Order: sequence, then C-alpha cells, then structure tokens
Amino acid sequence: MQHPNVASPHMSGLTRGPDLAKRLYTVAEFMADYGMSRTRTYAEINAGRLIARRLGGRTMIARDDADTWLAALPAHQPSRLAA
Repeated sequence: MQHPNVASPHMSGLTRGPDLAKRLYTVAEFMADYGMSRTRTYAEINAGRLIARRLGGRTMIARDDADTWLAALPAHQPSRLAA
C-alpha cells in the first residue's frame, strides 16, 4: 500500500519511458555504446574530458555529457589526399 501523501509515478507523469530510459549511462553501457575500454573511459573522466556523475554508489554518464565529449573529439585528418 502506498502512503496517501506520496503521488504515484503514474499519477505525476513520471513514468519511465523511452525518452527517459537513456538519459544516463552506466560506465558499462557507455563503454558498449561508444566502443570504449574501461581504462580509456576512466582516463577520459580523470582528464576532465568526459563528465561523470555519482548516483548512489554508481558512476553514471549523462547522455548530454557523452554527446558533448563525442563532439569535442578531433576530426580525422587524412595524411594525404586521394587524387
């Protein structure tokens, strides 16, 4: 039984849907989605290039922070142009 003064998530419109589902990545999810090793992921976090947040005892990466990190990566510059 729910406490009468606490709104249910369904009543408040805070149901977990597809838009909310991937706003936060665990480190493992980030690694899988971005093809990164654990060592490289934590190196990016420790260097300050990738922002991570603590939620309880878990390290989480916000989707917006992952997108910002990805956009800041240098573009590949070919060493020579094809003719």
